[in-house]
Amino acid sequence: LAQMGKGAAAYNLSFMHNKGQGVQQDPAKAQTWLERAGELNYGLALVILGNQRLNGVMVPKDTGKAVEFYERAVLLG
Repeated sequence: LAQMGKGAAAYNLSFMHNKGQGVQQDPAKAQTWLERAGELNYGLALVILGNQRLNGVMVPKDTGKAVEFYERAVLLG
């Protein structure tokens, strides 16, 4: 479903790879799926991506980009 463009499925795959649940733990794959979920406008993924940018976790710190992610999440409700 994630490959078919379902944001929730991409987010769930991200979570699974991050925690090693049902798959081998792989932070890089987790990040890739999280970013895909964000591209698919999955709100929770956008908030997490914003938090990552705000704090410089897994990605370079970028407050402006963090605000963009947060604004997109707000627009989604």
